[in-house]
Amino acid sequence: MERLRFSSGDFPEGAFDAYRDLYSIGSEATRIGETFSAQVTGVRFPRMLLFERRLEGLSHARSPRRVAADGFDHVVLQLVLEGRLMSLTDNLARVVEAGEIVVFDLTRPQRTWTARARIVTVSIARDMVARALPPFATLHGLVLPAAGNGMLADFVRSLARNGAGLDEATAAVVTATVGALLGASVGAGGGAVPLLEAAKLNQTLDFVEANLARPDLTADLIAARMGVSRSALYRMFEPLGGVSARIQQRRLLALRRALGSADDPRPLKAIAQACGFASVSHAGRSFREAFGESPGEFRQGVLDHPPATGTLEAPGKAEFARWFMEVR
Repeated sequence: MERLRFSSGDFPEGAFDAYRDLYSIGSEATRIGETFSAQVTGVRFPRMLLFERRLEGLSHARSPRRVAADGFDHVVLQLVLEGRLMSLTDNLARVVEAGEIVVFDLTRPQRTWTARARIVTVSIARDMVARALPPFATLHGLVLPAAGNGMLADFVRSLARNGAGLDEATAAVVTATVGALLGASVGAGGGAVPLLEAAKLNQTLDFVEANLARPDLTADLIAARMGVSRSALYRMFEPLGGVSARIQQRRLLALRRALGSADDPRPLKAIAQACGFASVSHAGRSFREAFGESPGEFRQGVLDHPPATGTLEAPGKAEFARWFMEVR
């Protein structure tokens, strides 16, 4: 399994800058108090990332601007093994004690901070858990008490200990298992999607993602290419809002990612076409409806307020960014 390691102890000077630079792909890290340290070990699973972190004197935040700019839409679980974590979502602060799990929806702003804690963080692709969970809006900031999260917490702890040594065949079912256990922990009642169906859904979503620019990307084309009936395809996509809605959502996120990149100089017309929109006006209307501002306003806002990054290029940053793009 692919692994990543970061330790603030490897930096005689500039340790916090290196850590902040590493995490700038998805959050703004700030120091709290006078003491800072961080040790991170990560393992990459199919469409899921697991990190065991020992943190001291740190806060992580995803501001509304950050959420809009990076287009992340995955789900994050944070299991506190030692110490205490504080979270802030929807202006509601919560304390997460050892043994508890807090759940976040990355499409919404949040903040966490800790004086000292040991945490296992799981970032899992949204579509890999959609079938097992209630609507995500009800989960953002939810704290699962230790008394009700036993199976999920035990599995996450086991992955932290043994995940790096798993073979590819075993790792392929880990992500669906985490989704199933999360659903059970929050009382979804619907059970987990069978692993075979989860694999087909994953393949289908990959096909959609790779073909967003095609104007003929319809349910008929997807069903024919994936070897399923239209009715089976509709059932598969029902928890994700439907086939058309999913295509539109991914096109909008692709458009937002491109507009939020300082390295993409293409005009809006070229970006909209590459994302599969029929016209610039169609892209503009859809973007405003989804995000509350025009593409031009969003792009200018990103240029005026670039995400803060550290002054050092942290080791593993390129791999870190690639990992997160795969679960986006």
